[in-house]
Amino acid sequence: MPTLNVPAMSDGIPISSRWIGIVTLVLSLLLVSGCGERQSGDEADAHATEGGTGSNPSMNSGKIKFKQPGGGTAFSIKLKDDGLKLVNDREEELVRVTRDESGKHKFKDPTDKVLGYVTGGVPKYLIKDATQEQVLFEFRRQDGGDWKLEDGAEALLCKVLKRDYGWKIEDASENELAKVKTDGGRLSIRDAKGEVRLYTDDA
Repeated sequence: MPTLNVPAMSDGIPISSRWIGIVTLVLSLLLVSGCGERQSGDEADAHATEGGTGSNPSMNSGKIKFKQPGGGTAFSIKLKDDGLKLVNDREEELVRVTRDESGKHKFKDPTDKVLGYVTGGVPKYLIKDATQEQVLFEFRRQDGGDWKLEDGAEALLCKVLKRDYGWKIEDASENELAKVKTDGGRLSIRDAKGEVRLYTDDA
């Protein structure tokens, strides 16, 4: 499976870390795409040009702090006008995503090294390597609001299914990996057993 350094999604890492990596990548892509659940299909498509590329809705500046059960901070997503930044519990930058005028998103590590790019627009995003020559992942919006994450060979990695409570994430064999639920102002990320692994009270 191709990998983008952050988040790690290699089959060689433990499943507990793997699904958190998948969820983190999916959440970041949903934020980058303007959170498709807030838009109708027509409204979302209006942000894309004919070639599937285009600028995305501006994200409000703010911070989404994800905590572990017990209250300890796991990581935070800092929203910027031109992208987002992922930081650890010590506020140390892990990865930064910036958007240029063409709508292309660039992933960088704390040393300013380019890790990869996200190109395209609703309904399809391509996650490419640092050279922009290899497609690592494809994130495609389906009719009805669901999403699919595929690798560069178009093999299905996971499905992100829109639900009344939020999102359900399944692997290619339809095994549940996680749920993203909203309840009473709290958004929680739960594993396949329904146990809360991460949560945030930020809007």
